[in-house]
Amino acid sequence: MSRDYCSRVTDEVDKYVQANFFDPTLVQSAWDPAYKELQAELAKGKPPQSLAALDKRLNQALHSLKTSHCQFVTQNDESFFFLHSLFGGMSKANRTRPHSWAKPVACTGLATGGCGFADDQIRYVLDGSPAARAGLLMGDHILTVDGKKYGGYLQFFGQEGKTLKLSVDRQGKHLELQLQPVKKDLYSLYVQATIASKRKIKQGKYSLGYVHLWAGGSDSAEAVKEILGDDFRDVDGLVYDLRDGYGGASIEDLDMFYRPAAAYPDCITKNRKGETSWQRLYFDKPVVVLINSGSRSGKELLAYSLKKSGRATLIGETTAGAVVAGTLFPIDDQCALYLAVADLKLKGRETERLEGVGVAPDITVVDKNHDPSGYGLQLTTAIDALEKRLASQN
Repeated sequence: MSRDYCSRVTDEVDKYVQANFFDPTLVQSAWDPAYKELQAELAKGKPPQSLAALDKRLNQALHSLKTSHCQFVTQNDESFFFLHSLFGGMSKANRTRPHSWAKPVACTGLATGGCGFADDQIRYVLDGSPAARAGLLMGDHILTVDGKKYGGYLQFFGQEGKTLKLSVDRQGKHLELQLQPVKKDLYSLYVQATIASKRKIKQGKYSLGYVHLWAGGSDSAEAVKEILGDDFRDVDGLVYDLRDGYGGASIEDLDMFYRPAAAYPDCITKNRKGETSWQRLYFDKPVVVLINSGSRSGKELLAYSLKKSGRATLIGETTAGAVVAGTLFPIDDQCALYLAVADLKLKGRETERLEGVGVAPDITVVDKNHDPSGYGLQLTTAIDALEKRLASQN
Protein backbone atom coordinates (compact mmCIF):
# COMPACT_ATOMS: atom_id res chain seq x y z
CA MET A 1 0.00 0.00 0.00
CA SER A 2 1.52 3.31 -1.10
CA ARG A 3 2.40 6.18 1.23
CA ASP A 4 0.40 8.51 -1.02
CA TYR A 5 -2.76 6.44 -0.60
CA CYS A 6 -2.36 6.23 3.19
CA SER A 7 -1.75 9.98 3.40
CA ARG A 8 -4.76 10.77 1.23
CA VAL A 9 -7.08 8.60 3.30
CA THR A 10 -5.81 9.94 6.64
CA ASP A 11 -6.13 13.52 5.34
CA GLU A 12 -9.71 12.77 4.28
CA VAL A 13 -10.49 11.39 7.74
CA ASP A 14 -8.99 14.51 9.33
CA LYS A 15 -11.05 16.76 7.06
CA TYR A 16 -14.29 15.08 8.14
CA VAL A 17 -13.34 15.10 11.83
CA GLN A 18 -12.40 18.79 11.74
CA ALA A 19 -15.62 19.79 10.01
CA ASN A 20 -18.16 17.44 11.57
CA PHE A 21 -17.24 15.98 14.98
CA PHE A 22 -19.66 17.48 17.49
CA ASP A 23 -17.10 18.72 20.03
CA PRO A 24 -14.51 21.15 18.54
CA THR A 25 -12.70 21.36 21.87
CA LEU A 26 -12.12 17.61 21.88
CA VAL A 27 -10.94 17.77 18.27
CA GLN A 28 -8.28 20.29 19.27
CA SER A 29 -7.17 18.65 22.51
CA ALA A 30 -7.38 14.96 21.55
CA TRP A 31 -7.68 14.38 17.82
CA ASP A 32 -5.14 16.95 16.58
CA PRO A 33 -2.21 15.45 18.57
CA ALA A 34 -3.17 11.91 17.53
CA TYR A 35 -3.43 12.95 13.88
CA LYS A 36 -0.08 14.78 13.94
CA GLU A 37 1.57 11.69 15.41
CA LEU A 38 0.08 9.59 12.61
CA GLN A 39 1.25 12.10 10.00
CA ALA A 40 4.79 11.95 11.41
CA GLU A 41 4.77 8.14 11.24
CA LEU A 42 3.71 8.21 7.60
CA ALA A 43 6.35 10.79 6.72
CA LYS A 44 9.29 9.05 8.39
CA GLY A 45 8.56 5.34 8.56
CA LYS A 46 7.03 2.70 6.34
CA PRO A 47 3.34 3.19 5.58
CA PRO A 48 0.87 0.49 6.70
CA GLN A 49 1.39 -2.50 4.41
CA SER A 50 -2.31 -3.32 4.05
CA LEU A 51 -5.75 -1.80 4.37
CA ALA A 52 -6.20 -3.83 7.56
CA ALA A 53 -3.06 -2.23 9.04
CA LEU A 54 -4.24 1.25 8.04
CA ASP A 55 -7.64 0.43 9.54
CA LYS A 56 -6.02 -0.49 12.86
CA ARG A 57 -3.82 2.60 12.99
CA LEU A 58 -6.56 5.08 12.07
CA ASN A 59 -8.92 3.59 14.64
CA GLN A 60 -6.21 3.96 17.27
CA ALA A 61 -6.13 7.67 16.45
CA LEU A 62 -9.93 7.96 16.43
CA HIS A 63 -10.02 6.28 19.84
CA SER A 64 -8.43 9.46 21.22
CA LEU A 65 -11.88 11.08 20.91
CA LYS A 66 -13.21 8.56 23.48
CA THR A 67 -16.60 8.68 21.85
CA SER A 68 -18.72 5.98 20.21
CA HIS A 69 -19.75 6.17 16.56
CA CYS A 70 -16.17 7.11 15.61
CA GLN A 71 -14.87 4.29 13.44
CA PHE A 72 -12.85 3.92 10.27
CA VAL A 73 -14.48 1.02 8.41
CA THR A 74 -13.26 -0.96 5.42
CA GLN A 75 -14.51 -3.66 3.08
CA ASN A 76 -13.20 -6.19 5.58
CA ASP A 77 -15.80 -5.04 8.13
CA GLU A 78 -19.42 -6.14 7.88
CA SER A 79 -20.32 -2.73 9.33
CA PHE A 80 -18.91 -1.04 6.17
CA PHE A 81 -21.64 -2.65 4.07
CA PHE A 82 -24.35 -2.47 6.72
CA LEU A 83 -23.91 1.25 7.29
CA HIS A 84 -23.90 1.98 3.57
CA SER A 85 -27.04 -0.13 3.26
CA LEU A 86 -28.78 1.54 6.21
CA PHE A 87 -27.94 5.13 5.33
CA GLY A 88 -28.38 4.58 1.59
CA GLY A 89 -31.82 3.14 2.25
CA MET A 90 -32.85 6.04 4.47
CA SER A 91 -32.42 8.74 1.85
CA LYS A 92 -30.83 9.16 -1.54
CA ALA A 93 -29.36 12.39 -0.18
CA ASN A 94 -27.03 10.30 1.96
CA ARG A 95 -25.43 8.75 -1.12
CA THR A 96 -22.75 11.40 -1.34
CA ARG A 97 -20.45 9.32 -3.53
CA PRO A 98 -21.24 7.12 -6.54
CA HIS A 99 -19.67 4.09 -4.82
CA SER A 100 -21.96 4.03 -1.79
CA TRP A 101 -22.27 0.22 -1.65
CA ALA A 102 -25.96 0.68 -0.83
CA LYS A 103 -26.62 -2.37 -2.98
CA PRO A 104 -26.74 -6.17 -2.67
CA VAL A 105 -23.54 -7.87 -1.49
CA ALA A 106 -22.56 -11.35 -0.32
CA CYS A 107 -24.35 -11.83 3.02
CA THR A 108 -23.62 -14.51 5.60
CA GLY A 109 -25.65 -13.46 8.65
CA LEU A 110 -22.76 -13.71 11.10
CA ALA A 111 -20.60 -11.12 12.83
CA THR A 112 -17.22 -11.73 14.47
CA GLY A 113 -15.15 -9.87 17.05
CA GLY A 114 -15.97 -6.90 19.26
CA CYS A 115 -17.65 -6.74 22.69
CA GLY A 116 -15.02 -9.01 24.27
CA PHE A 117 -15.04 -11.60 21.48
CA ALA A 118 -11.88 -12.71 19.67
CA ASP A 119 -11.47 -11.45 16.08
CA ASP A 120 -12.28 -14.90 14.68
CA GLN A 121 -15.09 -15.62 17.16
CA ILE A 122 -18.74 -15.37 16.14
CA ARG A 123 -20.51 -12.72 18.21
CA TYR A 124 -23.97 -13.47 16.85
CA VAL A 125 -25.83 -15.34 14.11
CA LEU A 126 -28.93 -13.84 12.48
CA ASP A 127 -32.13 -15.88 12.53
CA GLY A 128 -32.88 -17.57 9.20
CA SER A 129 -29.56 -16.50 7.66
CA PRO A 130 -27.06 -18.59 5.67
CA ALA A 131 -24.91 -18.83 8.82
CA ALA A 132 -27.86 -20.18 10.80
CA ARG A 133 -28.65 -22.72 8.07
CA ALA A 134 -24.98 -23.77 8.08
CA GLY A 135 -25.23 -24.61 11.80
CA LEU A 136 -22.83 -21.91 13.00
CA LEU A 137 -23.32 -20.76 16.58
CA MET A 138 -22.41 -17.81 18.73
CA GLY A 139 -18.98 -18.45 20.28
CA ASP A 140 -17.64 -20.55 17.40
CA HIS A 141 -14.13 -19.69 16.23
CA ILE A 142 -13.79 -19.63 12.42
CA LEU A 143 -10.36 -21.08 11.70
CA THR A 144 -10.31 -21.26 7.90
CA VAL A 145 -12.52 -20.50 4.89
CA ASP A 146 -11.85 -22.84 1.96
CA GLY A 147 -8.52 -23.71 3.53
CA LYS A 148 -7.37 -20.12 4.07
CA LYS A 149 -7.00 -18.59 7.53
CA TYR A 150 -10.05 -16.53 8.45
CA GLY A 151 -9.32 -12.82 8.18
CA GLY A 152 -12.67 -11.06 8.00
CA TYR A 153 -15.61 -10.19 5.79
CA LEU A 154 -13.63 -9.91 2.54
CA GLN A 155 -13.31 -13.69 2.39
CA PHE A 156 -17.05 -13.87 1.73
CA PHE A 157 -17.14 -10.95 -0.69
CA GLY A 158 -18.10 -12.04 -4.21
CA GLN A 159 -18.76 -15.61 -3.03
CA GLU A 160 -22.56 -15.47 -3.15
CA GLY A 161 -24.11 -18.69 -4.42
CA LYS A 162 -20.93 -20.66 -3.77
CA THR A 163 -20.56 -23.32 -1.09
CA LEU A 164 -17.66 -22.43 1.20
CA LYS A 165 -15.99 -24.91 3.51
CA LEU A 166 -15.48 -23.54 7.02
CA SER A 167 -13.21 -25.08 9.60
CA VAL A 168 -14.60 -24.21 13.02
CA ASP A 169 -13.53 -24.65 16.64
CA ARG A 170 -16.49 -25.07 19.00
CA GLN A 171 -15.36 -25.27 22.61
CA GLY A 172 -12.33 -27.36 21.67
CA LYS A 173 -14.19 -29.56 19.18
CA HIS A 174 -13.21 -29.32 15.51
CA LEU A 175 -16.06 -29.05 12.99
CA GLU A 176 -16.27 -28.81 9.20
CA LEU A 177 -19.32 -26.83 8.06
CA GLN A 178 -20.58 -25.51 4.74
CA LEU A 179 -21.74 -21.93 4.24
CA GLN A 180 -23.44 -20.51 1.18
CA PRO A 181 -23.57 -16.68 1.17
CA VAL A 182 -26.51 -15.01 -0.58
CA LYS A 183 -26.52 -11.78 -2.56
CA LYS A 184 -28.75 -9.35 -0.72
CA ASP A 185 -29.04 -5.83 0.60
CA LEU A 186 -27.46 -6.24 4.04
CA TYR A 187 -29.95 -4.13 5.97
CA SER A 188 -32.84 -6.14 4.53
CA LEU A 189 -31.13 -9.31 5.81
CA TYR A 190 -31.34 -7.88 9.34
CA VAL A 191 -35.01 -6.96 8.86
CA GLN A 192 -35.76 -10.48 7.63
CA ALA A 193 -33.87 -11.92 10.59
CA THR A 194 -36.12 -9.95 12.94
CA ILE A 195 -39.18 -11.42 11.22
CA ALA A 196 -37.66 -14.92 11.25
CA SER A 197 -36.96 -14.68 14.99
CA LYS A 198 -40.62 -14.36 16.00
CA ARG A 199 -42.12 -17.29 17.85
CA LYS A 200 -44.61 -18.17 20.53
CA ILE A 201 -43.40 -19.84 23.70
CA LYS A 202 -45.65 -21.92 25.95
CA GLN A 203 -44.75 -21.23 29.58
CA GLY A 204 -47.07 -22.84 32.12
CA LYS A 205 -50.56 -21.57 31.37
CA TYR A 206 -49.27 -18.57 29.41
CA SER A 207 -48.53 -17.94 25.75
CA LEU A 208 -45.53 -15.65 25.35
CA GLY A 209 -44.36 -13.86 22.24
CA TYR A 210 -40.65 -13.53 21.42
CA VAL A 211 -39.01 -11.33 18.79
CA HIS A 212 -35.40 -10.23 18.33
CA LEU A 213 -34.89 -6.70 16.98
CA TRP A 214 -31.61 -7.16 15.12
CA ALA A 215 -31.38 -3.58 13.87
CA GLY A 216 -33.41 -0.38 14.06
CA GLY A 217 -34.57 1.70 11.12
CA SER A 218 -38.00 2.26 9.61
CA ASP A 219 -38.31 -1.14 7.92
CA SER A 220 -37.49 -2.98 11.14
CA ALA A 221 -39.93 -0.81 13.11
CA GLU A 222 -42.72 -1.60 10.67
CA ALA A 223 -41.92 -5.31 10.83
CA VAL A 224 -42.14 -5.32 14.64
CA LYS A 225 -45.40 -3.36 14.60
CA GLU A 226 -46.89 -5.92 12.24
CA ILE A 227 -45.74 -8.81 14.43
CA LEU A 228 -47.17 -7.21 17.57
CA GLY A 229 -50.46 -6.26 15.93
CA ASP A 230 -51.00 -9.51 14.05
CA ASP A 231 -49.03 -12.55 15.20
CA PHE A 232 -48.86 -11.52 18.87
CA ARG A 233 -52.20 -9.81 19.42
CA ASP A 234 -53.41 -12.76 21.53
CA VAL A 235 -50.25 -13.52 23.56
CA ASP A 236 -50.17 -12.90 27.32
CA GLY A 237 -46.78 -11.14 27.31
CA LEU A 238 -43.70 -10.37 25.25
CA VAL A 239 -39.97 -11.03 25.46
CA TYR A 240 -38.39 -8.25 23.37
CA ASP A 241 -34.76 -9.06 22.54
CA LEU A 242 -32.52 -6.02 21.97
CA ARG A 243 -29.20 -7.86 22.24
CA ASP A 244 -26.46 -7.41 19.64
CA GLY A 245 -26.89 -6.38 16.01
CA TYR A 246 -27.08 -2.65 15.26
CA GLY A 247 -28.87 0.38 16.67
CA GLY A 248 -30.71 2.84 14.45
CA ALA A 249 -33.96 2.66 16.42
CA SER A 250 -36.04 5.64 17.50
CA ILE A 251 -38.10 6.07 20.68
CA GLU A 252 -41.07 6.56 18.35
CA ASP A 253 -40.75 2.85 17.57
CA LEU A 254 -42.25 2.18 21.01
CA ASP A 255 -45.54 3.94 20.29
CA MET A 256 -47.55 0.69 20.26
CA PHE A 257 -46.30 -0.19 23.75
CA TYR A 258 -47.78 2.96 25.28
CA ARG A 259 -51.06 3.36 23.40
CA PRO A 260 -54.25 2.85 25.46
CA ALA A 261 -56.53 0.12 24.14
CA ALA A 262 -59.63 2.31 24.46
CA ALA A 263 -58.18 4.86 22.05
CA TYR A 264 -57.13 2.34 19.38
CA PRO A 265 -60.00 -0.02 18.46
CA ASP A 266 -59.15 -3.11 16.41
CA CYS A 267 -59.55 -2.64 12.67
CA ILE A 268 -61.18 -5.54 10.82
CA THR A 269 -61.37 -5.33 7.04
CA LYS A 270 -63.13 -7.58 4.53
CA ASN A 271 -62.40 -7.61 0.81
CA ARG A 272 -64.54 -8.59 -2.20
CA LYS A 273 -63.56 -12.24 -1.84
CA GLY A 274 -64.78 -12.30 1.75
CA GLU A 275 -61.24 -12.47 3.14
CA THR A 276 -60.85 -10.66 6.43
CA SER A 277 -57.80 -9.16 8.13
CA TRP A 278 -57.49 -7.92 11.68
CA GLN A 279 -55.09 -5.21 12.77
CA ARG A 280 -54.39 -4.19 16.34
CA LEU A 281 -52.58 -0.86 16.77
CA TYR A 282 -51.54 -1.20 20.40
CA PHE A 283 -49.70 -3.70 22.60
CA ASP A 284 -50.69 -3.42 26.25
CA LYS A 285 -49.41 -6.77 27.57
CA PRO A 286 -46.47 -7.11 30.02
CA VAL A 287 -43.00 -6.88 28.46
CA VAL A 288 -39.56 -8.16 29.45
CA VAL A 289 -36.55 -6.87 27.51
CA LEU A 290 -33.19 -8.58 26.92
CA ILE A 291 -30.09 -6.36 26.73
CA ASN A 292 -26.32 -6.86 26.70
CA SER A 293 -23.09 -5.04 25.84
CA GLY A 294 -23.99 -5.41 22.16
CA SER A 295 -27.17 -3.36 22.62
CA ARG A 296 -26.17 0.04 21.33
CA SER A 297 -27.30 3.44 20.13
CA GLY A 298 -31.01 3.57 19.29
CA LYS A 299 -31.67 0.27 21.05
CA GLU A 300 -30.35 1.84 24.23
CA LEU A 301 -32.91 4.61 23.86
CA LEU A 302 -35.64 1.97 23.65
CA ALA A 303 -34.29 0.17 26.72
CA TYR A 304 -34.01 3.45 28.63
CA SER A 305 -37.59 4.43 27.85
CA LEU A 306 -39.02 1.02 28.73
CA LYS A 307 -37.12 0.92 32.03
CA LYS A 308 -37.64 4.56 33.05
CA SER A 309 -41.38 4.39 32.44
CA GLY A 310 -41.73 1.03 34.18
CA ARG A 311 -43.24 -0.42 31.01
CA ALA A 312 -40.80 -3.34 30.97
CA THR A 313 -38.34 -5.30 33.10
CA LEU A 314 -34.79 -5.34 31.68
CA ILE A 315 -32.70 -8.51 31.93
CA GLY A 316 -29.09 -9.24 30.96
CA GLU A 317 -26.07 -6.93 30.98
CA THR A 318 -25.51 -3.17 30.88
CA THR A 319 -25.78 -1.80 27.35
CA ALA A 320 -22.88 -0.44 25.30
CA GLY A 321 -23.15 3.23 26.33
CA ALA A 322 -22.89 4.26 22.68
CA VAL A 323 -25.55 6.95 22.40
CA VAL A 324 -24.62 9.82 20.11
CA ALA A 325 -25.73 10.57 16.55
CA GLY A 326 -23.47 9.21 13.83
CA THR A 327 -23.22 9.78 10.07
CA LEU A 328 -21.35 7.83 7.41
CA PHE A 329 -18.80 9.66 5.25
CA PRO A 330 -17.68 7.50 2.28
CA ILE A 331 -14.02 7.92 1.29
CA ASP A 332 -13.61 5.50 -1.61
CA ASP A 333 -14.66 2.00 -2.73
CA GLN A 334 -12.65 0.44 0.07
CA CYS A 335 -13.27 2.54 3.15
CA ALA A 336 -15.43 5.10 4.94
CA LEU A 337 -15.60 7.05 8.18
CA TYR A 338 -18.47 6.63 10.62
CA LEU A 339 -18.41 9.75 12.78
CA ALA A 340 -20.29 11.17 15.78
CA VAL A 341 -21.83 14.43 14.55
CA ALA A 342 -24.13 15.30 17.48
CA ASP A 343 -24.18 14.63 21.22
CA LEU A 344 -27.39 13.32 22.77
CA LYS A 345 -28.89 13.98 26.19
CA LEU A 346 -32.23 12.92 27.60
CA LYS A 347 -34.22 15.45 29.56
CA GLY A 348 -36.89 14.35 32.00
CA ARG A 349 -36.96 15.25 35.65
CA GLU A 350 -33.21 15.50 35.29
CA THR A 351 -30.89 15.52 32.28
CA GLU A 352 -29.08 12.26 31.59
CA ARG A 353 -26.38 11.28 29.09
CA LEU A 354 -26.16 7.59 28.20
CA GLU A 355 -22.89 7.88 26.25
CA GLY A 356 -20.21 6.00 28.17
CA VAL A 357 -22.77 4.92 30.78
CA GLY A 358 -25.39 2.71 29.13
CA VAL A 359 -28.57 1.30 30.60
CA ALA A 360 -28.32 -1.17 33.48
CA PRO A 361 -30.64 -4.19 33.68
CA ASP A 362 -33.15 -4.71 36.47
CA ILE A 363 -31.98 -8.33 36.72
CA THR A 364 -28.32 -9.00 35.88
CA VAL A 365 -27.45 -12.20 34.00
CA VAL A 366 -23.88 -12.16 32.66
CA ASP A 367 -22.86 -14.26 29.67
CA LYS A 368 -19.33 -14.94 30.92
CA ASN A 369 -18.30 -17.50 28.32
CA HIS A 370 -19.73 -15.80 25.22
CA ASP A 371 -21.54 -18.94 24.13
CA PRO A 372 -25.10 -20.18 23.45
CA SER A 373 -25.51 -21.44 27.03
CA GLY A 374 -25.01 -17.95 28.48
CA TYR A 375 -27.22 -16.41 25.82
CA GLY A 376 -29.84 -19.05 26.54
CA LEU A 377 -29.66 -18.47 30.29
CA GLN A 378 -30.52 -14.81 29.74
CA LEU A 379 -33.55 -15.83 27.67
CA THR A 380 -34.67 -18.44 30.21
CA THR A 381 -34.41 -15.86 32.98
CA ALA A 382 -36.49 -13.45 30.90
CA ILE A 383 -39.18 -16.06 30.30
CA ASP A 384 -39.32 -16.93 34.02
CA ALA A 385 -39.51 -13.25 34.98
CA LEU A 386 -42.34 -12.64 32.53
CA GLU A 387 -44.25 -15.64 33.86
CA LYS A 388 -43.90 -14.35 37.44
CA ARG A 389 -45.03 -10.90 36.37
CA LEU A 390 -48.12 -12.35 34.70
CA ALA A 391 -48.88 -14.54 37.72
CA SER A 392 -48.63 -11.57 40.06
CA GLN A 393 -51.29 -9.71 38.06
CA ASN A 394 -53.82 -12.55 38.33
